[in-house]
Amino acid sequence: MTTVVADCGRHVSVHLAEQDGQVLLLAFSDHPQPPEMADDVLPRLRASAAVSCGTETAAGGRPV
Repeated sequence: MTTVVADCGRHVSVHLAEQDGQVLLLAFSDHPQPPEMADDVLPRLRASAAVSCGTETAAGGRPV
C-alpha cells in the first residue's frame, strides 16, 4: 500500500479475493504517470511468502 499511496494519485483502490486457499490482493493508484517504484518493493513482497507478485503501469494508473 505504501507504494501505491506514494504514487500521489487522488484515489487508491484495494481489491481482495480468495482462490484455491490463497488471498489475491490488488492495489491500484489512479495516477496516469506514477513515479519510479523503489527497486526493493517486489523483492520485499516475495520475501513475505507471496506466491507471485508484480506491477504494471497502464493509462489509468499503476496496479501492484
